[in-house]
Amino acid sequence: MTKHTVLPSLLLLALGLFAGCRTIPYDTAGQNYAVFQFGEFKGLVNTRAPAATQAVQKAVQQLDLFQTYIVVNKFEGQVLARTRNDQKVRINIEETNSLQTTIRIRWGEGGDVSKSRKLFDAIEANLK
Repeated sequence: MTKHTVLPSLLLLALGLFAGCRTIPYDTAGQNYAVFQFGEFKGLVNTRAPAATQAVQKAVQQLDLFQTYIVVNKFEGQVLARTRNDQKVRINIEETNSLQTTIRIRWGEGGDVSKSRKLFDAIEANLK
């Protein structure tokens, strides 16, 4: 193999080995799961997108994040925020069906599963 094909091949192999996907059990009974894939936390809530967006806004305030951008449509929304140490937090809200909405969280550039999960927990608590 030439030098020009070896490097891209090694990069693809490294990406496949190190960037994988994790399924995270989300309750003690094992009924609900969240996914952490390529630095993005993905979970499902049982509500419509506009209500989920309001819950996201409350959670952003509760976790002392500074909201920099928000857009809300009928079936989707997006909230951008910053932490005190200027990390970007992106939350995408997308209605999956009439009863469920997918929340996708990227905390920082590479993602942080524990902080994303804490934010998701706050979002769920605001929906109750």
